[in-house]
Amino acid sequence: MNSIAKITIPIEKLYQTINSAEVLSAQQTIHNASAITNSAEYSAAASAIAQVNQAVKAIENARKTVTTPLDSYKKELMRIESDAIAPLVQFIADTKAAMLRYSEEAERKLIAEQAQAPTLQDLVDVTIKQEHIKGIRTIRRAQINGEVDWLKVLSVLFGSGLYKPEDLTRNLLKAMEICKVDSIAGIEIFEEKIQTITR
Repeated sequence: MNSIAKITIPIEKLYQTINSAEVLSAQQTIHNASAITNSAEYSAAASAIAQVNQAVKAIENARKTVTTPLDSYKKELMRIESDAIAPLVQFIADTKAAMLRYSEEAERKLIAEQAQAPTLQDLVDVTIKQEHIKGIRTIRRAQINGEVDWLKVLSVLFGSGLYKPEDLTRNLLKAMEICKVDSIAGIEIFEEKIQTITR
């Protein structure tokens, strides 16, 4: 397998587009922009947006001609990396699980032997035998195991500052449409005007 790869990045296309007459004209349009106080200026603003938007698209398309081959190359590198590390990562996961099983069994035996130790010295000797077990720590997690008080869950999440109401409402309207729900108490459905330009 050839381990040397040469990539030619056609970055000059991007610079040519940035310095093209189309983009320079758009920049001049921005420089000459004025307040909108009448219908003629409103129409001129719409034309200006369309012109500047075309310049934005031209730059984006030029950038894509540079980055698309790089994206493909990156995906291939990531596939090679994934193939190489998958068995290594699996070994780590399997071995950690085996070590944990061993430590749990050792702890069970330790408790049983400590309960049977007739003297303090025997108790110390039994405990010392387990000192080779290292790196075990207990972590706490939360999972659902019954009927959940979702109001309290939300109250805790919002109260902690880890979540904000906007995190839940961002896709709520779409979810309501999918579930055919017209309204929810405390939720306002409103319309917001945005300016679009059609050409």
